Amino acid sequence: PDHRLAPSAQFNLGDILFQENRLDEAIGEFLRVAQLYPTVDRVPVALYRIGLIYVIQEDVEMARTYLERVVNTYPDSGSADLARDLLADIR
Repeated sequence: PDHRLAPSAQFNLGDILFQENRLDEAIGEFLRVAQLYPTVDRVPVALYRIGLIYVIQEDVEMARTYLERVVNTYPDSGSADLARDLLADIR
């Protein structure tokens, strides 16, 4: 867990689960990125992916929670731009 590549490995695990349509498991792995490695640049992407999964699952309230977190916490990131667009689509 302390290896310099651990955050990327954790993110990639979530991404694989997302691609396999194992969405609830993917949420858990993306959450671990934010919890275990809060300062890495993958965090806004992981949080955006969680919001996207909730959109796919039609849970607009949870989607909004994570997308707004990306926008408010990482406003200058590319993920924030994507989150803003997705928020506009679900309103």
